[in-house]
Amino acid sequence: MHIILMLFAFVAGALQPIQAALNSQFAQRGATILWAASISAGITSLTLAASALLIWRLPLPSIRLMASLPLLLWTGGILGAVILGTMTVVVPRLGAAMMFTCFLAGIIACSLVLDQYGALGLPHQSLTIGRAVGAGLVFVAIVLVRFF
Repeated sequence: MHIILMLFAFVAGALQPIQAALNSQFAQRGATILWAASISAGITSLTLAASALLIWRLPLPSIRLMASLPLLLWTGGILGAVILGTMTVVVPRLGAAMMFTCFLAGIIACSLVLDQYGALGLPHQSLTIGRAVGAGLVFVAIVLVRFF
């Protein structure tokens, strides 16, 4: 099962540079960076809502539930906007490979910290030598992609 989930993650990751390039093209053709990212996020929201309602037949969350959630949980959308906007700006300037190598390094660095402390409800996973070396290799990849 882990292999299948890893393959799903790999495919989703492979879609990210395509999405970034498409959003960048959208912005370069006159939509501007903020509108390109906004439209992409809107289409994402509509796609997810339609899937939840029409394919998975999930009920809408209650207003009571939504009102009871901590404010911190609502910041995920703000983070998504920062991520989409950054991709839209950076890809045409650095290229997809450089942007996503840096993106991956940021993901791994933050993930290691979150895992180490069990932050945001994640299970605690200690920073081991192997994990640290793996993260270090991603930073080596930044140098290799940038200069070679």
